[in-house]
Amino acid sequence: MRRSRLTSTQVFLLVSALLIAALIGVLVSPTVLDGKGLFLAAAAIGGAAFVLLLVEETELAILVLLASRASLDLVANRRVGPLNVAAVLGLLVIAAGVLHMINRREVPSPRDPMFPYVLFLLVCVVSLVETPDRLGGVKDLFRFTSLFFIYQLVGYVGRTERGMRRVLAAIAISGIGPILVGAYQLATGSGFTIKQGAFVRLEGTFVHPNPFSLYLALVLPALIATWIVVKEWRRWLGVIIVGLTICLVFTFTRTGWIGLVAAVLVMAWLRYRKILFVVPIVLAAVLFLIPGVGDRFSDLSSTESPSGTTTNSLDWRFAYWSEALQNVGESPVWGQGLGYIKETTEEGKEAHNDFVRVLVETGLAGFVLFVWAVGRLTKESIAAVRRRRGTPLRSAVRVAFAGTMVAYLLMSLTSNLISQPAVQWYFWSIMALAIYPTDPTDPESVAATAGAAGADASPRQSGTRTGVGAPT
Repeated sequence: MRRSRLTSTQVFLLVSALLIAALIGVLVSPTVLDGKGLFLAAAAIGGAAFVLLLVEETELAILVLLASRASLDLVANRRVGPLNVAAVLGLLVIAAGVLHMINRREVPSPRDPMFPYVLFLLVCVVSLVETPDRLGGVKDLFRFTSLFFIYQLVGYVGRTERGMRRVLAAIAISGIGPILVGAYQLATGSGFTIKQGAFVRLEGTFVHPNPFSLYLALVLPALIATWIVVKEWRRWLGVIIVGLTICLVFTFTRTGWIGLVAAVLVMAWLRYRKILFVVPIVLAAVLFLIPGVGDRFSDLSSTESPSGTTTNSLDWRFAYWSEALQNVGESPVWGQGLGYIKETTEEGKEAHNDFVRVLVETGLAGFVLFVWAVGRLTKESIAAVRRRRGTPLRSAVRVAFAGTMVAYLLMSLTSNLISQPAVQWYFWSIMALAIYPTDPTDPESVAATAGAAGADASPRQSGTRTGVGAPT
């Protein structure tokens, strides 16, 4: 990454151009001028501004991306050929990440926690030979690849205490758009909603309640940990946390609820024991005060619609997984290719289980590497919690990521997390803050480490043995 070469005025003008262009793209219909002229002009202006920003002020560009990505699905249907705004930004992130790694002469080694994931990406490339939807498979490959570079870019930005605070602030700001849209949907019972019987499920700025709930369940643990540590942020961050939590409840998505509760319980078990007393109270209040929450779990009993199809989403998932897994034997090593399940099944849906999808579409080779990657990241999350070096905020984020990792694994079993870049970008960003190597010369980190070392030395000097692992 390059150091700042632009004046504050120039940066302001570039960001303003980007925001104005994005606003025009949202408000103006693509059919204006019968040739999408105004829409394309706005996209070109915004794109040019952002490319300049990405080249000259990469750190600021990454922060802008994180602050806005959760709201970009609002314009997901505005396309130029096969590309939309989110796809273009993903390609730009890949380009910026490649340049960043070339400039820093970084190549993932077997010791790098990302090494198994890089190998998994290579298998995904091979699987494109078999895919029945070449364009869809290539788009999936770009989505998966952008995650690796998001990790690299955000990790580099957040390697210092100052950079980490900026990233966390951007993640918190990303929730403002979803909260506002969700509040509108909740107040009016209209807009981006899906009605299922008595439920009006919030979608926020996302295309469906499920990815909205996944985003909420993955970002809330890090924001809660930040709220605990950074006292000067507590007022405004507390408002965002409450707003996001309310949105999560009214998505009426069981996967998101279970994911957040699991993450918070892990955080409480690792460090914040007082949360253990708060969780049952909050759950009881939600269960008894908000109509429909209890019904979302009671409807797991097996029932059928008049057409003979099951209305139990869990039963549907088991049946769909069985249908998808029947195709493993046709290409067991390299799989059927990215996008195969959605393209060939009668329902035309993703697998609703990342492990099933990876096994069918990338074969045993991709499945083994994917499990290795997930296992490696889980191991890194445990090691990060035990790490002594770092500031109190860094330590809190590491604890939050350990909880988030558990939530991610649970939600991957019944959701399409791997194909949700709007959700994945935030998970990989939080992961980067937790496990990416920190700057050893960062003054705040050095001071925190010295303080921790002094605290550890004091009991030994006084002849007292305390702490985890002390002899008893």
